[in-house]
Amino acid sequence: MALQHVICEGIVQEEHFQHVFERLRNLCCGSDTEETLHQWELAYADKSASKKADVRARCDIKDASDSGNGVDGADRKWRMVYLGKPSKHLTNLPKVISVVREEVSIDVSDNVQNFLSAMGYRFDFELVRRGHRFIYPGHNNMHVEIFKLHKLSQRHMLKSEEILSKEHWLVQMWATCGDQKHLKDIYPVVGTFVDTLKPYFLQAQ
Repeated sequence: MALQHVICEGIVQEEHFQHVFERLRNLCCGSDTEETLHQWELAYADKSASKKADVRARCDIKDASDSGNGVDGADRKWRMVYLGKPSKHLTNLPKVISVVREEVSIDVSDNVQNFLSAMGYRFDFELVRRGHRFIYPGHNNMHVEIFKLHKLSQRHMLKSEEILSKEHWLVQMWATCGDQKHLKDIYPVVGTFVDTLKPYFLQAQ
């Protein structure tokens, strides 16, 4: 099912991380969850003339023992995400919203690379996110991820992770809805979370 994602992105300086982390943790209650985030992402672009949507293949690395190499290792569970283009027809977006786009997420097997190649996509780049994920189902399935990015110095080899910046944490937060008619109800939800993290959260422009 395609969902509209209302997204805000920004950074938190290293010295302010603990303040932000505690605020996010204090918002958790009931069905809300806090998880360790260790996610491997492969980015694919359309190599044909049709310019299909960009695709991400994502896999959550569950524990420290899962440090093997190769996309098809360690019984990994992959998820393929089609990223729609930012909605250009939406006007007067609140400043707190970085982008609104449609996304489709599908569970796939570990032959995802071969499948995407057959579909006309080419491998573009890969990265690893390490940090924390908070999920708030009662707030339009609000997600907040605060993480540091790592590159792989050797293609598809998790053991070659190298952190890109020790000074900043990246923050991505989003809420979802199934119909564009309800987007205006989502904007304040995202805005409330952004306000909660101020003044430590610096929104990307």
